[in-house]
Amino acid sequence: GAFTRMGEEVVEDPRISHEDLVAVSSHFEDEGLPWVWQTPTEMHPSRSFMEIFAGDPAQGDTDWGPYAEQVRHALRPGLPTTASKGTFVVPDGTTFDPGDPGAMTDGRLRTISGSVEASGGTTCEVLISGVDKGTALVGLAQHLGIPVSETVAIGDSVNDLEALAAAGTGVAMGNASPDVKAVADLVTDGIDSDG
Repeated sequence: GAFTRMGEEVVEDPRISHEDLVAVSSHFEDEGLPWVWQTPTEMHPSRSFMEIFAGDPAQGDTDWGPYAEQVRHALRPGLPTTASKGTFVVPDGTTFDPGDPGAMTDGRLRTISGSVEASGGTTCEVLISGVDKGTALVGLAQHLGIPVSETVAIGDSVNDLEALAAAGTGVAMGNASPDVKAVADLVTDGIDSDG
């Protein structure tokens, strides 16, 4: 999403409507896709999302296991009233048109490839159309009275593209996707090399 906060002050908090959450979640359930809706303080996963996302430690699928444990306190059952964004997993061997959420909400929502990998498939993110990290960066700069040309954004995933493009200086991690590196002003070392 594009949630931004300075200290305790919330600067921006755009939300996906409950009506759209219900429609898209029902569609995901019909397609057998695990999902999670996120707010700034909560995560509302479908029954199978965390297991597919984090994997099975007995199988060696532990990359996201520590993260799953870290966010366990924020997990809530059911749908939230509104959400900042969603993530869903297209399980390996499944075909699904990621454009469906946008089409079924008259373009209010859009889908991008996910910023993280899942042990059981490919992740995608559901976002509000026209709302991204770039719009959040511009809004925060305006709120602070800082020219956008004096801002810096750092990223490695497709969901960072707009922030890197909007910032005065965009920095891609060395492990970033080729699309992210292409839009960045600078490319640093990878995350494993303290980039």
